[in-house]
Amino acid sequence: MKTIQKYKIKAVIIFITLIASASVTFGVYRPESAPGCDKLFQNNLGKIKITVFPTIARSFNWTIYDQSSSKRIGTFFETNNLAKVQYSNQKIDMNKSTAKIQWQLFKKSMSLFADYLKVHPVNTEYALVVECLVTPRRIVSPRRSGGEAVGGIQCYVLDSSGSNAFSFLLNSHHELFIDAQLKTDNATAESRDELIKKSTEVVIKAFQRQLILESH
Repeated sequence: MKTIQKYKIKAVIIFITLIASASVTFGVYRPESAPGCDKLFQNNLGKIKITVFPTIARSFNWTIYDQSSSKRIGTFFETNNLAKVQYSNQKIDMNKSTAKIQWQLFKKSMSLFADYLKVHPVNTEYALVVECLVTPRRIVSPRRSGGEAVGGIQCYVLDSSGSNAFSFLLNSHHELFIDAQLKTDNATAESRDELIKKSTEVVIKAFQRQLILESH
């Protein structure tokens, strides 16, 4: 199930750039979490419960909330006995999160998600939402506009208090992201659905590389 909302966002200029000091782990960038939170999350895999919110795909003037994507991610956690999953149909509004570089956008969106959890607490130890940043693209040959591409993927895994537990981002600095070829030649609903599906699989592969390889 998908919900599409349209917005006129004047300042969402997303240049997908990582800060120079960024460290790459298993083909993603995972910033330092709150002290001890990442190890606690990993050490308790198989015993935790996590609430998964609808995946967010957003561009300059539209936002899609995709529950099929969140169900796919939740199924990954359950199939691999990593967590028991609850699903929320609540839409996390990230449209106030704007920045010129992805790292700043990542931090702002994470803060918005944390604020949401403080006002609307979950009854699980963790909460997860994925955000896909979509931008227009120009087709070089023949030269035309109309296509779209995912410029970055941001996955937020917070504990129930809103602290960062295992959040990470991907963009064109990462081979896993590049290999997925997250772009279309048009901007139809079907093409956007496909972008979200492919982005979801990238998130799952990123989890596989980090959680399963690190913890098992």
